[in-house]
Amino acid sequence: MTIRRCMPVIAVAVAIVLAWPAQAEFNPVVRWLMNQPVSLWDRGMERMDKGVDRAADSLGEYRSQRLTGRLGIKFPGKKVYFSGSTKLNWENNEILIQTRTHFFPFAELQPPKPSDHKICNTVRQFFLGELTGNNWLFSILTPPSAPSPKELAAAVHGAIRHWFSHVGYQSTLRDKELEAKLARMFFVEATVIGDVGGNRSRGVICKARFTEWDAPSKPWVSKLRGSASQ
Repeated sequence: MTIRRCMPVIAVAVAIVLAWPAQAEFNPVVRWLMNQPVSLWDRGMERMDKGVDRAADSLGEYRSQRLTGRLGIKFPGKKVYFSGSTKLNWENNEILIQTRTHFFPFAELQPPKPSDHKICNTVRQFFLGELTGNNWLFSILTPPSAPSPKELAAAVHGAIRHWFSHVGYQSTLRDKELEAKLARMFFVEATVIGDVGGNRSRGVICKARFTEWDAPSKPWVSKLRGSASQ
């Protein structure tokens, strides 16, 4: 092919190249986002969200029978489904980790009984084990032994360190008390819900700091499915 014959092709290619930047240029909002650095806080919150989802999934997939057996509850299915979520409250400077399950057979609408408190706390404690990668409650020992406050704090600090750390190295400027300070912001809440008939549900909520094994409980009641008063 002669140079003269190539000229039209070259002209078209040049025109495309010159026109490309104007067509592919991102708008100001996208450019601003692309120029914002991702912080260790951003990365840590992302890791935490994924860890909470995995903990809830693992609790339902692998611990359902152990959990219901521990509570003496007959559950017809092979596994119980749990959801996991996180909430950041800037006003109270709190990070709330939540799990919720809907399967326990509460017989009637009434204030929480000691057994309800035990159900909610057992669910929460199993969830703590999954969050921190520890299996205090999953052994075959009967009755299971709870971790000491020191053991639980170490496990919680380990989980926070995993979430909020660089990969492959650690800054020498990192606060040596970072995990302990962050742990004071964390709370873990479990909500256990059961149907009582008449399109109504009743349940119990228990919430405490991440480093606390036992949590106070309060009732959860809904008159209609999906509308709850707490």
